[in-house]
Amino acid sequence: MENTSGLPAMRQAAIFFASLCCATMAVAVAAPVFAATLETPEQPALVAAVPVAAAPDAEPVTPAEPVVAADPFAAEIADKGLKPGDFVWREGAAGIEGPVGVTVSISDQRAYVYRGETLVAVSTVSTGKPGHRTPTGTFPITEKRAVHFSSKYDNAPMPHMQRLTNDGVALHAGRIPGHPASHGCVRLPAKFAADLFKVTRRGTPVTITL
Repeated sequence: MENTSGLPAMRQAAIFFASLCCATMAVAVAAPVFAATLETPEQPALVAAVPVAAAPDAEPVTPAEPVVAADPFAAEIADKGLKPGDFVWREGAAGIEGPVGVTVSISDQRAYVYRGETLVAVSTVSTGKPGHRTPTGTFPITEKRAVHFSSKYDNAPMPHMQRLTNDGVALHAGRIPGHPASHGCVRLPAKFAADLFKVTRRGTPVTITL
């Protein structure tokens, strides 16, 4: 008599074994595809390049001009003006330090007195008339006499004389008509001539310009 009691168990084992083989093959086939999917690098997104405008050249910066405060003394003279025979000293001029210098302008018929670079006084003057031109240039004062008379022009008085040249051109007190009227000297108002005499010395430069 044939023994059939073991057939169901063997059949079940065969079915299980077949299922296992199918599953193994499925995994073997799918694994490379899955791995390829994982290993495929992500394609970069295509982004249109946007041109970047070059920065414009910077405008050159011009340094600001230094702010120079207006000189109230010069402004006062400009506003008031000076009539023939007039002069003015800056308030507190005696306390301003610096070497004294004098500038005479023939065209302006003015004398300007400086302490260093500070204008301390302005006066009307009268320079040489036609035929007796006042020389231009810079001349140091070579002689000072509070009382002096001309040796060339009829012993004419030349109060507070300050000599500039060897041929007799000098600063001194005299009539100020508002135009050139001297024999070459620079005439000053009497009071101004006396004041100027006190602050200058031999060697003080006097510059005469056209």
